[in-house]
Amino acid sequence: MRDAEHLPAILDFLNAIGIPAETGRTPADAFLPGLYVDQGRVIIDPGRAGSPGDALHEAGHIACCPARFRSQLTGDFGPWLERMTEGPEPDDLDGAAPPSALERSALFHNEQLAIAWSYAALHHLGLDWSVVFYPGTYNHPPGQVPIGILQMLEMRLFAGIDMLANQGLTARPARFAGDPVLPGAYPAMSRWLLA
Repeated sequence: MRDAEHLPAILDFLNAIGIPAETGRTPADAFLPGLYVDQGRVIIDPGRAGSPGDALHEAGHIACCPARFRSQLTGDFGPWLERMTEGPEPDDLDGAAPPSALERSALFHNEQLAIAWSYAALHHLGLDWSVVFYPGTYNHPPGQVPIGILQMLEMRLFAGIDMLANQGLTARPARFAGDPVLPGAYPAMSRWLLA
């Protein structure tokens, strides 16, 4: 695993903010090799995972999911997220009320939120961007870094940043030279988990 030395700090951070995270065995057919989400809990197998940054990204999905639905995140939860935004099935709701408009927004934009969230987590932990955005990630060919995503994040123009602010997790950053910088502006986070 690349950047293995950062795994303890990442796991400590995730557990401290309320996302259960641990090392352990993961299913052979896991969506990401060596990484599995089980009912909102992150499990990473250091012998099989590509990077501990993958755990940060998956934790971003969990953190940016409304609290009442987090325990339903297991395995490849992409189809579940899609159903929840298009019209959840009764089994998806488990007797709960359907998602509100703000909750549906978080579920629909979960990937953009997770990307912006994981970048903020890297900043908070003092880790280099390459821990999450390493070559071959985000559907890029092997050896190619997702430079476009990184540039948008670094310029504070990535759509997920505004979505984090809409959800109350951070303040919008200054966009142009001379704009006032608000306290707690992205990549600082006022809180790490959606309510």
